[in-house]
Amino acid sequence: MKKTQKRIFGFFGLVLVVATTFLAASLPSSETSAISTVTDTLTVRVVSSAADVNITSPESGMVTAGAEQTFKLNYANVNTVTLFLTKTDLDGTTHTFTLAVYNTDYGTGEKVYNINLQDAEYGYGEYVIRLQGEGTTGLADEDSVAFSYYPIVAEATEDESTGETVLSLDYEAYDPSNPDGTGEVAEIEINVYDENGNLVEELSPIKVTPPETNVVIPFNDYDLPNGTYTIKTIAFDKDGDELYKSYVNHVIRKREDIPVPNTGGLFGALNISRADYLITGIIVFLLTGIFGAVFIAKRQKKSSRRR
Repeated sequence: MKKTQKRIFGFFGLVLVVATTFLAASLPSSETSAISTVTDTLTVRVVSSAADVNITSPESGMVTAGAEQTFKLNYANVNTVTLFLTKTDLDGTTHTFTLAVYNTDYGTGEKVYNINLQDAEYGYGEYVIRLQGEGTTGLADEDSVAFSYYPIVAEATEDESTGETVLSLDYEAYDPSNPDGTGEVAEIEINVYDENGNLVEELSPIKVTPPETNVVIPFNDYDLPNGTYTIKTIAFDKDGDELYKSYVNHVIRKREDIPVPNTGGLFGALNISRADYLITGIIVFLLTGIFGAVFIAKRQKKSSRRR
């Protein structure tokens, strides 16, 4: 039987060698083949020629009290880039300015434009930056960004460690050494109103002396009902004239009234934390190990008695 198997394997091996030999002989050699075995690879790169412009700074929707601003602009495949600025005064009057015109030689690049919004022709209000590029195919898609410039910007947050409400203020403080001081904030008054629009006398008014920027609104010092309160901030200039009013809504809720969130899945109502799971797992592991050791020891004793 073994001899028969060896003969069969030998026969198939011989057939394989013969087939391989014929295959190698049938392949064209590099000298006689009329077709080159070298294939040239052609890489085609498609370069977009579409005109494009965009504004990368400032971010749309920015609210600032800083007069010094930087506009950053990107462009591609345009001959000319024009930067426009539209301003709406606090009284609703609109003005449009052409800030700059750049010749770009149909290139790609970046431009930076610095501006002082406290200059006489600008001032406080709502702004829109508009960028327009002109290429060989005509005007590019425009890009625009809207932002606001106010005398004072207020934001209410809650200090996590103390639970106090902190009103953060951003403004340009009046400098007595500057004889002009136009638009600078010399005095700040804060008043708090409840959901019905009633003045909360316990918290009003709060006087702030520049350059103070963080003011604690002492909600926790009084037994005030939960709800949404409006914090009104008024900025005055050196002559006592009102510059601007800022309104911030802030929700207060006593800590004992804040529901404890469910932190688990199956046992969510028990509010089991990750640390609880970890400690429970370690205890279960130790108990299982002790039980296993005792069980093995008993098995060994029974085996020794049978012997």
